[in-house]
Amino acid sequence: MSAQIALVSVGSAVCGAAATVGAVGLRRWFRKRARVAAVKEFFGLPGKVLIVHSAVFDPPEQAWNYPATDTKAARALATILEASGMREGVDFSVLPDRRVDIDDELWRNNLVLLCGPARNAVLAHLTPSLSMSMRYTMTVDDEQENVLTDHERETRMLSSREAGAGTIGNYDYGLIASLPNPRQPQRRVVLLAGIHGTGTVGAAGFVTDAGNLRTLNGRRADGIVSEVVRVDYADDIETPTRTRLV
Repeated sequence: MSAQIALVSVGSAVCGAAATVGAVGLRRWFRKRARVAAVKEFFGLPGKVLIVHSAVFDPPEQAWNYPATDTKAARALATILEASGMREGVDFSVLPDRRVDIDDELWRNNLVLLCGPARNAVLAHLTPSLSMSMRYTMTVDDEQENVLTDHERETRMLSSREAGAGTIGNYDYGLIASLPNPRQPQRRVVLLAGIHGTGTVGAAGFVTDAGNLRTLNGRRADGIVSEVVRVDYADDIETPTRTRLV
């Protein structure tokens, strides 16, 4: 009798463990499904994705350099796309702006443009085509500096570098936008652009979180997401310490 009771107890324990493992697996499956759905909605999947970052020419070296903040942002995006089942070189590509032809073929992609128009030549060229009803926009002033504007408050948003005396802490702002491709409405154009490189890294990092993506998608109005994050940092401009929606 005691042996039978022991067997029943062991069987119950095994069944309980299996049920627990099954429940954990099911929760993971639902979380992954929700994450993939959020990524698809924000980036415009299915369809190929082209991530375009800036390149800066170094006259003394006579060579093109890729800003570290852009490279870090691009790799963060590649990670979330790969986690959603996409393959780099097949389903998505990462290219510097100098290697991108601005032609009809470009518009057939879901575009992700990193860095502001002061450095990203592709974004600078496409900005007039993206003049939709967006609360936040980024343009370039006469001094070739990025200008982030809040049209609701009719104010220019300044990073701690421009804010001047009395500023507490180091911070930048990053534009996060997802809007219909004006040439191919079934595709999307995503802008992740900081006033400086820190804002770009922060914006890219923000959209790699599934919960943040769902929040952004939930704020879509007339098919457009237009938001700004404040990106705090300490000494390393490539490493945000905190990123939050303003």
